[in-house]
Amino acid sequence: RRRRQPLSLLLVEIDDFADVAFEHGVERAREKVRQLIGLVTSLPDKTTVQACSDSQIAVLIAGADRAAAVDTARHLLDSARHGVGPAGDRHTLSIGVASVALPAKNFPADALVDAAQRCLFGVRAGGGDGVKSIDIY
Repeated sequence: RRRRQPLSLLLVEIDDFADVAFEHGVERAREKVRQLIGLVTSLPDKTTVQACSDSQIAVLIAGADRAAAVDTARHLLDSARHGVGPAGDRHTLSIGVASVALPAKNFPADALVDAAQRCLFGVRAGGGDGVKSIDIY
C-alpha cells in the first residue's frame, strides 16, 4: 500500500485434494500442495506464498495488475496439468484472482481476499480447472 503499485492475490486450490487424501492418504495429498508451492516459488521475486489450508495456497504478487496475475495463474494451470514435482504428478487447479490497480493508503486488504475467494468459488461452481478474476476499486 505504501508504494502505490498494482497488487494481485491468487487463491489456488488443488481440485482433487479430497480424492487423493481418501485414496492415498493425507500425506500424499499434502505432498501435492508442497509440489504446488515449489512451482509457485519459481515465480518473480515480488511474490509471497502462504498455505491457507491443506488444499489451498495464497499467492500475493506486488506490481502485478490483473492481466499479469491472470497470465501467472494460467502458467500455474498449464504446469499442473503437465506434471510437477519429481513424480511428475498431474492435477487440476481452481484459481481465484483479485487485483487492485493502485491501492489507496487506507485500502482494506480484506476486500482483496473476499474478491479472490468469490472468484475461487465461481471456478469451483463451474467444475474447477480454471481461472476467474476481478479488478476491484
